[in-house]
Amino acid sequence: MPRNPLHGSVALLLGSLALGACTGGEGPVAGSPPARGAIAFEPIDGAPSAVNQRLAGRLAGEAQARQIQVVANRDGARYRVRGYMATARSGDTATVSYVWDVFDPERRRSTRIAGEERVQARGGDGWGGLDDAAAGRIASRSMDQIASWLATPQAGPAVAPASAPVTPAEPAPPAQPMVASTTGTAQVTTFASPQAAPAAAPPQSTVGTGGPLIPAQPLR
Repeated sequence: MPRNPLHGSVALLLGSLALGACTGGEGPVAGSPPARGAIAFEPIDGAPSAVNQRLAGRLAGEAQARQIQVVANRDGARYRVRGYMATARSGDTATVSYVWDVFDPERRRSTRIAGEERVQARGGDGWGGLDDAAAGRIASRSMDQIASWLATPQAGPAVAPASAPVTPAEPAPPAQPMVASTTGTAQVTTFASPQAAPAAAPPQSTVGTGGPLIPAQPLR
């Protein structure tokens, strides 16, 4: 299936916005070591171009606020983030569902962040209700969860010193939904190891105006 050329431009916009933000004010200086490891955004699938552009700017700003470096060149990123979005309308409201899959340098999925944002339905579908405020809430919750995950041992260096004793890992508790506001929720699923990441698709929209949320595709 041919890829939408907008996808690449959105990923590039995220990197260029973040890079520009890092060269002024008190933010990180371009080229300096990232606080928690640089990330690059892969295409955001499912949403119309106006939504992608709006969300790209919000994500870049929220990343800068948390001292997370976003790079345009994915080869220079420690993690790559790929997004999926869809809407389901019910009467005069709509639910915008989003999923972020985070991949390591070996192209293995390390964690998944999923959430929903309820908006007022406008026009013929739910996308019209995703205004700047709603996009800001999605971006804020998403980057909160990404920042929290980057600070965990799972996101840290995987190789221990040779002299360090090997201690069996404690089983991680199941991820619980986190209510971030009265209009939306977010949930993080962190896998015990990259190999343990299931291949199942994210939850699908019941009335998909942007198409169903699709499973993680192999990264190129």
